[in-house]
Amino acid sequence: MRNPQQNIILNGEKLKAFPLKSGTRQGCPLSPLLFNIVLEVLATAVRQTKEIKAKETKKKTKRQLTEWEKIVSNDATDKGLISKIYK
Repeated sequence: MRNPQQNIILNGEKLKAFPLKSGTRQGCPLSPLLFNIVLEVLATAVRQTKEIKAKETKKKTKRQLTEWEKIVSNDATDKGLISKIYK
């Protein structure tokens, strides 16, 4: 595919497709490394944001980024979360 495009689904609504101008293709050996680098930056930002709280449980567990609903407060919206992270 010469002109790859991407769609985003936000709150169940599929947004208009936009062209991908940069990035790595699926299956590229560099993709997992780049993903881990970006995820670490995001994880650091989430840990430093006081408005984002971990779900309280009886077990002592580390905060996990795999399930956003466990670490994001109920009142945070997608745009609100992004703005909190980038402040």
